Amino acid sequence: MSKAKSMELEKTINLLKAQFNPRHFFEELLEVLLKKEVLNKSEFEVVQHQLLELLAKQVRHFNKDSSSSIKVEVAEALMDSIYYTLSIYFKNLEDLGPSVDLIKSKRIDVLFNEGKMLIDEKVQKAKMLLEGVQKTKLITANYAYNDTIDYGLPLFFKAYDQDFAAQDSPGSIDYFLSYTERQEIVADGVEYLEKYLSYLYLENVFCSYFDNEEIEAILYSYDKDYEHLLFNIFDCVLMNSLGNILLNNKAGNLILKEGEVKLLQEQLEPYNLEELERILKMAVMQLCEAFHIEETSLLSYIYRAISKTSIELKQKLELQQVQHIFLPYRPKQAQTYYIDGEKMPNENFKELTDGIRQCSKVEDKVELIKEHIHSMYDLIDVLDAECLFEEEYLRVFEALTIMEINLLVNSESELWEKEEELGPVQVGSLKDTIRTLMEYQTIKDEQAEDKKEWQHWLLIYLRQHSQK
Repeated sequence: MSKAKSMELEKTINLLKAQFNPRHFFEELLEVLLKKEVLNKSEFEVVQHQLLELLAKQVRHFNKDSSSSIKVEVAEALMDSIYYTLSIYFKNLEDLGPSVDLIKSKRIDVLFNEGKMLIDEKVQKAKMLLEGVQKTKLITANYAYNDTIDYGLPLFFKAYDQDFAAQDSPGSIDYFLSYTERQEIVADGVEYLEKYLSYLYLENVFCSYFDNEEIEAILYSYDKDYEHLLFNIFDCVLMNSLGNILLNNKAGNLILKEGEVKLLQEQLEPYNLEELERILKMAVMQLCEAFHIEETSLLSYIYRAISKTSIELKQKLELQQVQHIFLPYRPKQAQTYYIDGEKMPNENFKELTDGIRQCSKVEDKVELIKEHIHSMYDLIDVLDAECLFEEEYLRVFEALTIMEINLLVNSESELWEKEEELGPVQVGSLKDTIRTLMEYQTIKDEQAEDKKEWQHWLLIYLRQHSQK
């Protein structure tokens, strides 16, 4: 092969390198070399034969020299591990040009062993990255984030088998990286872990520049149940920090008031996609100057995030939904929990219901119930005992607490067509409680045949208050 042709071939292979599937790099490299006739058929067959010899050797090691027989699926997995290890070696070459000579001059098992050493180096690097992630870990209530860092990622190193299953990615990774990177990690095994950890570390470092309480505040603004959701913290912090920069607020602020978010909608709505991206990148420059962020890898990560965030921002601006990008502050509401009181003995309960029936005034009936009923079970039994009539139920409901009304509704689930579970009861006005109930659940027909009288009147009560 002439020198000019050899140089042209090297250029072609290096251009194709970016197009190779990272999961099948070595196989695709061989296919290209065969197709370009760099490897002739005889040389290609030699490589295939050496691969089979290496597989046989791996099978013996896998069986600890006790047998050469193995299940087909296990043999396929061992072969995948061999290909993965060889791919690691060739991907690590800055220039793929010499790959032809390497394949021709060195045995496959030699290249395989060099790939194994590279994998071991990557495992050690990944361990160092994990230490960095754990040191920069945010204090947050988000379960996926905490579980991934504390348990899921360390599990990889306990279960990873670089000898026979180098292509596998054991462990449990539930936490989402920034959506910018989710589709970019096309890798397996330790390569995937190394990239995931390097990106997560950058996200942690960026978030460490901000007040942790403010971070938790905007996560609550994202969703009051953020502890249990799968989403990315870095995205929220980045966009709220840039929102403050765009409003000329102090660099490092994350909290945005509702009025400020509306102002951002008005200010950014006229701009096209290219202009929005430029505006966001200028805000990034201001933020990074204020924090003296100069690390190239972190800057690159932020700018890549902005390139894709600007697309979503444009879409939300057009829909008048910019609050999904710049999160308006929503203060946490206090929560309270109900502890049921002691249930009345049967004889006492009978005396109470008899006494209620004998009362001629509804005020006296309500007073007896308030004085003697301390359990939701007893309250429901009183409502079932036919000692109240028609509008008297409304007067009893008026005397109940917000918590008791809420529990009464949820205790009788047949009243409702539930769209989703209602969260913890919020302390607030009765109007707020009823509105929440009406938002999450739809009342069934008041005239349903299986409805008890008190249930009928409870629905009337709820409807009355929902309309006030």
